[in-house]
Amino acid sequence: MFKTDAKVCGVDIMAASGVAGAATSSGSKPSKAKRGADDGVAVVKSVDVMVHSKDNTVFYYRVPLGDSAGSDDEDDAASSAKKQGHGKSVEKVFSLEAPGHQGDARAMAISPVDDSAIISVSSSKTLKLWNINTSQCVRTIGISDYGISCAFLKDGNFAAVGTKAGHLELFDIRTGESCASIEEAHKGTLWSIAVAPSGNTLMTGGSDHTVKFWKIHTKKKSERPTLTLDASQTLEVPDDVLCVKYTPDGRLILASLLDSTVRAFHSDSHKQFLSFYGHKLPVLAMDVSSDSSMLITGSADKSVKIWGLDFGDCRRSLRAHTDSVMFLAFQPDTHYFFSGSRDATMKYWDGDRFKLITELDGQSSGVWSIVTSQDGEVVASISQDRLIRVWRRTDEPLFFEEEENKRMDEMFESSMNETSKTADHSLTLGPIEVTPESSMPIKNTVEAAQGADVLLEALEFGEAEKLRVREGSLEPANVLLMGMNAEKYVMYALGRVKRSSLEAALQMIPLKQAGLVLRYCDTWLKDEAVVALHLETICQVVFFLFRMHHSQIMTGAISKSLVWSLMTAMRKELGAVKRLVGFNVSAMKFLQKQMADDSTLSFL
Repeated sequence: MFKTDAKVCGVDIMAASGVAGAATSSGSKPSKAKRGADDGVAVVKSVDVMVHSKDNTVFYYRVPLGDSAGSDDEDDAASSAKKQGHGKSVEKVFSLEAPGHQGDARAMAISPVDDSAIISVSSSKTLKLWNINTSQCVRTIGISDYGISCAFLKDGNFAAVGTKAGHLELFDIRTGESCASIEEAHKGTLWSIAVAPSGNTLMTGGSDHTVKFWKIHTKKKSERPTLTLDASQTLEVPDDVLCVKYTPDGRLILASLLDSTVRAFHSDSHKQFLSFYGHKLPVLAMDVSSDSSMLITGSADKSVKIWGLDFGDCRRSLRAHTDSVMFLAFQPDTHYFFSGSRDATMKYWDGDRFKLITELDGQSSGVWSIVTSQDGEVVASISQDRLIRVWRRTDEPLFFEEEENKRMDEMFESSMNETSKTADHSLTLGPIEVTPESSMPIKNTVEAAQGADVLLEALEFGEAEKLRVREGSLEPANVLLMGMNAEKYVMYALGRVKRSSLEAALQMIPLKQAGLVLRYCDTWLKDEAVVALHLETICQVVFFLFRMHHSQIMTGAISKSLVWSLMTAMRKELGAVKRLVGFNVSAMKFLQKQMADDSTLSFL
C-alpha cells in the first residue's frame, strides 16, 4: 500500500518487471521462490501502476516488490520482506497534468489593456493566465488558498486574488511572482474585488460585514517595478458583503449584502446615498453600465432587476432564469448585458427594451463568471465544469421576432412532449367513459401544430366558399383561395402538411372539423382525377380518423351514412388498385418466366 498525491478514481497495472532464473541441476528441493527462478520463470521485482486522480492528473508509479512471496515459512517471509522488499520506497516515474484547472473554477477577469488575456482562479489553489485567441494556458501561479475572486489592476500587468480564508494576494502575472500578501484581509471569505477607475485603490468585500479599501503603491525592485498594498479605510455594513462595484465615473461604490439589499455610497465620503430593495433573496451579482446611469442586479431568487442610479428607481424586474443568477456583465458602451445562472444557461438582454435578445448555446453546467472585451466583440464565461467558453460577435443580424418565435416553438414543443407523457387519455362522453385510439404514441411537434393550423384555416375558408356559392352571393371569392374551389383548396392545404407530421396534425383538430375532413374525403373519392393523384393520402386520412374517433363514430357523433359512403367508395377504389397491382405482378412473373425460358438452350 502507498499514498498518492491526489484522490484516486481509477487504477491500472501497466507492467511487471523482473529477472529470469536459470535451470537448476541440484537434486535437492528448492524453496518456492528459488524453485520459480530455477525453472526459468521470471521473478517479479516491481510493478508499474498508473493512477487516474480526480483532479484530472495521471500518475505513473513503480512499486518495488520483495522476494518473500514464495518463502515456505511465514517467519522467513516476514524477515525477508523486511530485508529486501517491503522497506523500499515507491518511485513516481512521471505525471501528466492537464493545463486546465484541477478544481472548481470560481472567478475570472479580463485584462483592461489586452482583450486576449484572461485570468481565472479555482479551488485547486491556482491562478491561471490564458490567451483566448490561442486557447492556451500561458502561466500557472500558486496561491495560498481556495480562490474565490480576482481582478486585473489597471495596467494589466498585476492581478489581485481573494481567497476563501480571507487572504488578499497580489501577483505580477508577467513573472508569476507574488508582490504582496495580506493574511486575513477579511475575517472570513473575501467574496469580491473591485478596482477604482483611477487605478490607485482596491476595494474588497467579505463575510466579516466590512468593505475595505487598499491603496496601491509602486515600489522599485530590481529593474522591474512592483506594487504593494496598504490598508486605507474600512466601511462597516450590517451584513455579509457578497459583491462590490465602482461606478465607471468613480462617483459611487455599491455593495450587495446578505440581507438582499444593495447599498450605494459616495466614494469620497463613504456616506450612504441610496438603498435598493426588492429582491427576496441575496443579490449574488451586479454590474453598472458604462455611462453610470443603469444598475443591474441578479439574485438567488432567479430574477434580474434593472435600476436607475439617479433616484434608485426599479425600472423592470425580469424573471431571467430557473435558478440563481450568478453573474451579470454589461457590454461596454451599451445597455445590453449578459446573465449567467446555475441553471446552465447564459442569456443576452436589452436593458432599454427589457427584452431577451438570445440565449448563448453551449453551457452544460452552472455559470460562475462572465467577462466581456473592451470593444464588446468577445464574451467569455467560466462554469462549474471547469471550462472557459468564448463567443465572438458575428456579422449576422439578430431579430427580436425571430428569436422570440424560436423560443416559443421550443417551449411549445417541450410542453407538448411533457403533456403527451402525463396526459390522461380517458374521455367522458355522456354516461359512457371511453379511451380513444388517439392515445397511440404520436410525437407532437411544432410542425404538427403548424400543420393543424393550416388544415383548420383551409376548412374555414372552404366552408365559407361553399356557403357563398350556395347562397349565390355576388361577393368575389376569397383571394386566399387562389382561384380554387373549396375541395381543391382543402386538398392543396392537406398537401402542404408534411407526411411525417400528418397524423399528429389530424390528432390536434377537433371532432367537428374531423367530420368535415371526412366529408371532403368522400367528395374526393368520387373525383377520378383526384383519386388518381391522391388516393394514398386520402386513405391515410380516413383510416387514421376512423381509428382515432372510433368510439365517437359508434355513438353517432359522425353520420353513419357518411361512414357507409366512405367505406363503399374506398372499397371500390382500393379493389381497383388491388386488381391493377395483381395484373401487373402476374405480367411481371410471366415476363420473368419467358426470359428464363429464352435464356435456356437445349442440346440434341
